[in-house]
Amino acid sequence: MAFLNITTYDNNMTSTARCGGILISEEFVLTAAHCAESQASWISTKRKAYSKIVVILGAHNIDEQEQSQQKIGVCEQIKPPEYSTQRDEHDIMLLKLMKKAVPNQYVLPIRPRQSGPKLEPHNLCNVAGWGRINTFNDKMASKLQELNMTIVAPDECAKAFPRVNTKKCICAKNTDKKSSCRGDSGGPLFCNQYLHGLVNGGNEKCTGPRLFTNVFSHIEWINKILKNPKCKKES
Repeated sequence: MAFLNITTYDNNMTSTARCGGILISEEFVLTAAHCAESQASWISTKRKAYSKIVVILGAHNIDEQEQSQQKIGVCEQIKPPEYSTQRDEHDIMLLKLMKKAVPNQYVLPIRPRQSGPKLEPHNLCNVAGWGRINTFNDKMASKLQELNMTIVAPDECAKAFPRVNTKKCICAKNTDKKSSCRGDSGGPLFCNQYLHGLVNGGNEKCTGPRLFTNVFSHIEWINKILKNPKCKKES
């Protein structure tokens, strides 16, 4: 599990955000593309703003400096060519690390398999993250939280997300009315011990079905990017 600390600097103002992710090789973290929207817009418009992303691996309590933690900067953000802020099914991004992660008992890359079992309604999954834990305020989790989720039937998913091509995404919900929330974006969804999805979004109250980007739908793109792990040298 990876914690993303995102700091955006814009016109003498500073804002921070957090996301989740998953280490899939010693050089790459997989997360949601919308986690870096501020930096993406800066690159495209040349406005005076920039974002700094630091990946923290091996953490449990993100508010403490645990000996297990590895903090690594990001040298490149890579999104699929189909990605658009209006197309949730391609909300996926690879972060190329400035240096290799060191595998150990706390940090272990989990490379996505080339295919996995088809998900059916009511299949049990789990999601993890350091996102918002109280819907009445913006209090974020200090310790890593895990939650069981069940796969939602396509008709219920389409009703919850009428503007999304839900056939290319994954929908899941928690039967105890708990859910992933703000700050959990990009975190992994595991089903049957497979990495199936990444936290994408849902309603602001963090209730009902949640949307997840389908990892297997992007496996060819992922494999292609992983072949070039070196950071580009600055000119």
